[in-house]
Amino acid sequence: MVDLIGTINKKIENFITMDNKFLILEKNQNEFNYIISLTTDWSSFQNLVLGFKPKVINENLISYLNMDDKNDTNILVLYDLKDKKVVRKIKENILNYDVLPDGNISYVNKNTDNNNFTLFKYSIEDRNSSQIANFIGDKVYYSENKNTVYLNIMLPFENEKTEAI
Repeated sequence: MVDLIGTINKKIENFITMDNKFLILEKNQNEFNYIISLTTDWSSFQNLVLGFKPKVINENLISYLNMDDKNDTNILVLYDLKDKKVVRKIKENILNYDVLPDGNISYVNKNTDNNNFTLFKYSIEDRNSSQIANFIGDKVYYSENKNTVYLNIMLPFENEKTEAI
């Protein structure tokens, strides 16, 4: 049998467990960005920032994307939970990103001049991005351990023949 401990009057879309803390994503009315907050007891919530796709880098650092309505781009933001402030913004048009096992970040940037995408690796310690490769699709996963990139792309076909080069 399960006992009801309490109720929360929030539109929670998702949450991420961080030891004894919980990172909460709450719907923000008609906004694309969600309210990202932190709680330890599910009764008090500390609103941190507006964004989406938050991820935990370490116990004091999280990352998330923020939709910049003016430029119609997604900015990757690093937020320090201990100091309660944004410590870095990567102002690109980032579609997706992953936290790598070493604590660095790989991200996919949509190139504005071309109809392609670039995979980057961002070093948190060095505070710089290095280009890994360009692709025609945005569904990319980078395995740092294997030094391998995995793609998921749909090839255009003009007829029923299914040939790939």
